[in-house]
Amino acid sequence: MTKAAPKQKSAKKRLQTTFLLGVIACGTTMVGLVTTGVVPYAWLLPEPPVNIDGVWTEQAVAEYASDSFELRPDGVYVNGRVVSTHYDWDGNTLSYQFGDDMYEYVYYSGQFMRKSPLHYTSMFSRQVL
Repeated sequence: MTKAAPKQKSAKKRLQTTFLLGVIACGTTMVGLVTTGVVPYAWLLPEPPVNIDGVWTEQAVAEYASDSFELRPDGVYVNGRVVSTHYDWDGNTLSYQFGDDMYEYVYYSGQFMRKSPLHYTSMFSRQVL
């Protein structure tokens, strides 16, 4: 073994250690900026779709028992009937009044999760027509 081999190993190990410490420092800085509010957490999330119109059907339940609703520019429809002529969509949360109940859904990974009224956790996916 030559004397150059230990020097190369030492230089390689130093480079790896420097790189690892740089990654840890960058990660810690980013977590600190998000935690303190300097960088809004929303910047790290994917953009929700602008157009949420369509038929949204409850997932992971029997087909005969699944809920569904349709969003159109003129309101919210359930079973082909208008249940609300107004809904609020802020890019993350959908809400509308249906009878005495306020329905609220949070958009997450291409699906809506029902927040209210909450009987059980429900996920809704847009039907492909």
